[in-house]
Amino acid sequence: MVFGACSTAPRRPAPADLGPIPFGGKSTVLVELGRRGYTTVDEPGRRIVKEEMLGEGVALSWVDAIAFARRAIALALADRNTCLAGWVFF
Repeated sequence: MVFGACSTAPRRPAPADLGPIPFGGKSTVLVELGRRGYTTVDEPGRRIVKEEMLGEGVALSWVDAIAFARRAIALALADRNTCLAGWVFF
């Protein structure tokens, strides 16, 4: 999982990689940044699981890891490409 930020400023900061560390606190950091008024984007994996649990559950990582990975990559790229004005943490 890459945790980073993007801005509409000409220079974009390099993402800080918190790595795929289970229980590493990535979601907690995002919640705190949101609480402090920054724009945040929820992690793709969490959004996929939430949506899939409401539907057929086809693209869950424990059901179809390839479908889950493809969807996570697509969501992450879309998030990165739709940065709003100012800082966006994801």
